[in-house]
Amino acid sequence: MLRQDFTMETSMEGMLKRHALSGIIAAILMIAVGVLLFINPLAVSIGAGILIAIGIGIEGIYILVRYFSSKSRSAWDLVLAIINILFAGWILTLWMGDSKALTVGVILNFLAMIFAIVLLMSGFNKLNFASSLKMAGEYKTGMITFSGWLNIILAFFFIISPFVTTLTFEWMSGIYLIVSGIILLIEAIALMIAKG
Repeated sequence: MLRQDFTMETSMEGMLKRHALSGIIAAILMIAVGVLLFINPLAVSIGAGILIAIGIGIEGIYILVRYFSSKSRSAWDLVLAIINILFAGWILTLWMGDSKALTVGVILNFLAMIFAIVLLMSGFNKLNFASSLKMAGEYKTGMITFSGWLNIILAFFFIISPFVTTLTFEWMSGIYLIVSGIILLIEAIALMIAKG
C-alpha cells in the first residue's frame, strides 16, 4: 500500500511540475504577444489579428494540455480549449485569406463580439474552477477568481461597445494577454513552489 501511495504521489508531482512548466511557457508567450499589442498598436494593426490569434491559440493549447494531463477533467476546459483553438484558426484564416469584401472595421467589430464570447466562457470556467478548488479544500484561489472576474468584465466591455476602434481593440487585447499571462505565471510558479 505504501509503495502504491508513493508511486501515485511521485507521478502526481511529475504531472504537476509539467503542468507548471507548460503554464510558465504559455504565460511568457502570452505576455510577449500582449506587450507587442499594447506598446505599439498602430505598427501592428495589420498583424494584430495574427498576434491575437497566436495569443488565444497558445492559451487554447495550454488548456488542452492541462485537460489531458489532469486526472480530474472538466468538460468546460475541453470546450474552452477547442473554442480557443478554433477561434485562433479562424482569425488566422480571415486575416491571411483574401477578404477584400470585408473592411478592417467590420472584421474587428465581429472579432470583438467573438472575443467577448470567448472571454465570457473563460471567465465562467475560471470561476467554476476556483469554486471546485474551494470545495476540495484549497482556499488560495484568489488569483483564479480575480482572473475569472477580469475576463467577465472585459467581455461585457466588448459586448456593450461592439464598435471598438482598431486601437482600443488592440490595447484591450494586449492588456488581456498581459494580465492573463501574469496571472498564469503566478499560478504556475506557485504550483511549482508548492509541489517542488
